[in-house]
Amino acid sequence: MSLSSTFTSGPDILVEFITSNAGPLLNTGFHFKADSIIDPDTSEPLQLRNNSCFVERYLPENKESTFSNLRSWYPPNTTCAYRFYTTPEDVIRLDFLLFRIERFTVCEESVKLYDASEPSPTKIITKLCDMNKAQAVYESTGHYLYVEFVSSRGSLDGSSISYEFQVKSVGASSLESGHVCNRVVDHDGQIILPFHELNSTSHPVTCNYTLDASSLMHGRVNLTLEVPFEKTTKTCLDCKTESVILEITGATVEETPLCLCHISRKRTVTFTSLSSIMGVTLRSNPTNADPKVLSTPSNSKNSNNKDITGSFNFFSDVRCGPEILKLDLQGSITFPSFQDGNLPGPVHCLWQVPLLPGKDAGFRLENFIGNNCSSDYLKVNHILLCPTLAEHSFVVQREDIKSSNVLLDLRASEATEVNFTLWWTQLRVLPAPSTASDYSLMSLGKECEFLCAASMTCIRKELVCNGIPNCPRNKDAPLRMYTPDEEPSMCLAGRHNLQLHWWVIGFGLGICVCIAIGLVFSVFRRCQIHRERF
Repeated sequence: MSLSSTFTSGPDILVEFITSNAGPLLNTGFHFKADSIIDPDTSEPLQLRNNSCFVERYLPENKESTFSNLRSWYPPNTTCAYRFYTTPEDVIRLDFLLFRIERFTVCEESVKLYDASEPSPTKIITKLCDMNKAQAVYESTGHYLYVEFVSSRGSLDGSSISYEFQVKSVGASSLESGHVCNRVVDHDGQIILPFHELNSTSHPVTCNYTLDASSLMHGRVNLTLEVPFEKTTKTCLDCKTESVILEITGATVEETPLCLCHISRKRTVTFTSLSSIMGVTLRSNPTNADPKVLSTPSNSKNSNNKDITGSFNFFSDVRCGPEILKLDLQGSITFPSFQDGNLPGPVHCLWQVPLLPGKDAGFRLENFIGNNCSSDYLKVNHILLCPTLAEHSFVVQREDIKSSNVLLDLRASEATEVNFTLWWTQLRVLPAPSTASDYSLMSLGKECEFLCAASMTCIRKELVCNGIPNCPRNKDAPLRMYTPDEEPSMCLAGRHNLQLHWWVIGFGLGICVCIAIGLVFSVFRRCQIHRERF
């Protein structure tokens, strides 16, 4: 097992080494380095002790508390939680100071916020993971807020989500209409945002809707809203002086949200998500707004004193095809994958390439055509590939592969202008002679059915001379027309030798048949002569 690093949950660590019954002959040893790290003590990290990590905290008025993610190792199916509460007259505000994705897990690790004292599915505010980034501010409607970190895969080097948030007790808002201001919805329906009441309140309030279509394969969200804003921009700083701002996340290739502001007459807008989750946030901030902007224009007074309403539906993006690709020694994916013609519009596809345990993977990208790398790109794990006519060839080693799956992430501003074919091969990367023992090199050499010398990798013999280049190309080596496993001199010679062998076998069988016929004829003649004598 290869382990990059791990963190303890306290100041002590115990390392125990146990030998096998076979003794040292079948082991190559190990080495490790232990260092102490300085805890900046700016926040209170989660700590996993006795397989439990639970924090319950009362929040007095005007006092802020800061918390951060797990830094130590933790097993699969770990759940950590915070329960915050304050006086019944107040509500709780949570501000994310940091939210960064360290590793992609396709939401196998997530942070959930609940507008309750317990993790009730009916009270969930949002689910945050690598497919749904956090907004800056969340606010409860009551005096409880429950925050839960869930990991189904576990980790040896800390959480895949680095976060730091600040919680504090604030005065209850003036929203008395009974609107459910924070919700997560996983089925088609209607949406109502209390625009008029947020526009008339005197202190900041935030409402969050999370539309989750992850139950569908390549699920997407189509949202139609009737909004009293005339401006739609990707630069949200243009709306910083507005009293009310509507933010839509997940509808652009970039990770920044779309912002709607500048109160005017109502109009209808439609958004389509590029992933399975879309976030809708209505935010009021009257304290920082320009006083001239707080008042609604008289010509739109009657049309804007109602809530923002809309509808949404979930669907599958057929352009992406299956999410989990077939497990095989060699495979490929071509985009677009269907023959009926391209469907226009931006596209975001996620795929998983399954691998055999302990295998490395070689990838070759061909004919990747697009507009530019800021809006059109393909990620293989954390390797970013930009559109170019040149061929990309690279290897993802098993140390960088989590749960025997390689993640592919395609984003493009216009699907009809993107084409590519990605090939992959399961292989084994040999260690450098300077870092490997003679025994390990000998054992790997026995398992190596075909050696790609330029890249020091091994592939299975059934992948040799199958018409597809499987040996990775070395960046420093001169460009060759054929990879070592597809050399014509080797592949054609093998076919000629096979034809020669069949000719020799056929010739030998023919001689044997002739001899057998001659023997039978000779015996028959002898018997006939013997009868004539008697």
